[in-house]
Amino acid sequence: MSVVSNKILDVIVDKENKTFRMSETSFKRESAANVLENIAYIMEHNLTYKAIEHKHYHDLKAALTRNEMMTLLKKTARHITTQYEEETAKYGWLEKKFNGIKSEQEKIDSLSERIQKRVAIPTLLPKEITRSILSYLPVSDMAKFEQVNHETAQRTSVAYLDRARVFGYEGSDEKAAKVYLKELFNEIHLLCEVEKLIPEKYIAYNYNSENKKPILDPEKTLNNLASLTTPELFSMLADSTCKLLKFDGGYSSESWFMSSGSNIKFFKCLHKITSKTDCPQDIKILGSCALSLSIAFNNINIFNLLWKHNVEINLTDPSFEKNTALHFVFGGGSGNFMFWIDKGQKVEIIKRLLEHGVDVNARNGEGQTALTLARILNGREGLRKEIIKLLLQHGATE
Repeated sequence: MSVVSNKILDVIVDKENKTFRMSETSFKRESAANVLENIAYIMEHNLTYKAIEHKHYHDLKAALTRNEMMTLLKKTARHITTQYEEETAKYGWLEKKFNGIKSEQEKIDSLSERIQKRVAIPTLLPKEITRSILSYLPVSDMAKFEQVNHETAQRTSVAYLDRARVFGYEGSDEKAAKVYLKELFNEIHLLCEVEKLIPEKYIAYNYNSENKKPILDPEKTLNNLASLTTPELFSMLADSTCKLLKFDGGYSSESWFMSSGSNIKFFKCLHKITSKTDCPQDIKILGSCALSLSIAFNNINIFNLLWKHNVEINLTDPSFEKNTALHFVFGGGSGNFMFWIDKGQKVEIIKRLLEHGVDVNARNGEGQTALTLARILNGREGLRKEIIKLLLQHGATE
C-alpha cells in the first residue's frame, strides 16, 4: 500500500488486547513522534492487526503476513520521518532550539532508526518441518511460535489440539483444546504446590537463570507421570482421600478435587497417559478405598482411572464400616443416594460393577446388602424400581 502527498497511515494501539489498527489521515507534525512510538511498540511486542469491520469495506491489510505488515510499518515510519523533515526545514537553527523542535527531531530520528533496524521475521518453513518443530516445542513456547504470521498461528492451533489430546482432551475444537491445556496446567500447580498430591519424584522444574529460582513445569510433570505405577496411583489417591473423611460420618471440606466431580481434568489426563502395572494385595485395598469415595462423590474421572488400573471392587475397609464399592453407590448405609448424585452416572456405575463381578450380596458392617439399601432410597419411585430390578436380575437377595 502506498502513501502520497501529506497523507499517512495513522496507527492506533490497543495494549490491553495486544492489537492495533491503521487508518489514513493527514500528517501533523505534533503527532509524528507518537505515531512512531506506536509503530516501534507494535514491532517490538508482535501485536496483531485488527481489521476494520464494515459491510461496504474490505480491509486488504488483514490479509498481509506478519513480514508484509512489518514492511508496511517501516514504509509508514520512513514517510512520517520525511514529512517531519520537510515541515521543519523552514525553521532556522535558533528557532528550532527555542521552539523545542531540535529535541523533537532527535527523538524522531532515534525512533526511526529503532524501527528500521528491526529484523524481518524469517519466511515460513515448509509445513512438514513446521509440524516437526511444533511436536518438540513445549506448550509454553508455542505462543511465541504462533505470533510469526497467520499461517504459523493456524498450524500452532492444530498443535495445541494434538497436544491436548495426548493429555486426555477428547474434543475437536482448537480453541477449547488450548483452554483445556491452560486449566490442566493450573490444576498441576495446585495439586503440586497446595494439595501436595503428586509424588515429588515426578515433579519437574525449570530454573530461572537470573535468580535461580525453580519454577514448576506442568507439562514435564505430566510427561513424568506417564510412568506412574498402579501401586503409586493407589497410594497417592488413598493418602489424599484420608483427608476426605471425618469419623463422625461426614465429609471434609478439604475434598475439593474429589468433590469437584468430572471438572478436574488431571485424573482424565492420568487415565490417558498411565498404564496398569502389577499391584500387591496390601496396596489393592488402598485403590478400593479411593474407588469407594470416587463413587460417593460421583467423580467419574477418578472412577474411570481406577477402573483402568483393575481396582479390586469387592474389598472392604474397616474405616468405611465394611462397605464395598457397591454399598457406596447408595451412600454407604445411610440411604442418602441423592446427596452427591448425578443419577444417570450412578446407574451406569451400578451396571459396570455388576457386569464385572461385584458381589451383589455382600453385607456391610450393619448386615445390609445392596438390595436392602436400594429399598430405602430417598429418590424417585421410578428410579428406585429401576435399580431394584437391575439388582434382582443379577441375583440380589436380602
